[in-house]
Amino acid sequence: MRCVDPFHVDEWATDALDQVRNRAYKEALKKILNELGVKEMPKESELTPEMKEKLWQAKQIKKSLYAVGKAPENLTENQRVLLEMIKNHNSELYRAYLRKEDLRLILKLNDVDQARRRLRSWIRGAACCRTPEFKELSKKIRRNLQLILNTIAMKGNSGKVEAFNGVIKVIQRKAFGFRNMQNMIDMIILYCSNLIFRIPNRYYRDLKKVFAA
Repeated sequence: MRCVDPFHVDEWATDALDQVRNRAYKEALKKILNELGVKEMPKESELTPEMKEKLWQAKQIKKSLYAVGKAPENLTENQRVLLEMIKNHNSELYRAYLRKEDLRLILKLNDVDQARRRLRSWIRGAACCRTPEFKELSKKIRRNLQLILNTIAMKGNSGKVEAFNGVIKVIQRKAFGFRNMQNMIDMIILYCSNLIFRIPNRYYRDLKKVFAA
């Protein structure tokens, strides 16, 4: 049964949110420059108090990577204040944050039927929103909907598989490539198993310590 780990779906949403955040910062900065009638940011001494306030808000958007990326229960006090500022001054970014959080909570559900209903509702909402990044995300989730539901039904994740894949990549880097597939398979079995081989002509005081898995 093919599956898509909810961790990766959450990562897709976080990436989409980060794109919205970057765009929001650039648009806020561009708006300030247009109001000043210049192409480059002038010196701070040349800015009015109102422009300084708007520039500060734009910089806070740029710094909000962790504030909008974290789950609400993990936010620091400063991040909560920053998120409140975004709520009051950038509605598109805040709505994108709420969509990301809504999706994260859906992926934690254990009931497959409930997850299916809520995911379909989320997809419809994201497809109709004004944020292009989340429109694209809704298409991606729609394409992989059944695979996501398969993972929820199995109550599992791909953590062990990904860890194993990481080990294989390390083996490949250490070998600087293998001449054939069988050599790579042999090395993976040797590296990942509990087999202990004593190399000829070498002396080890403590084999258990040297070959400890």
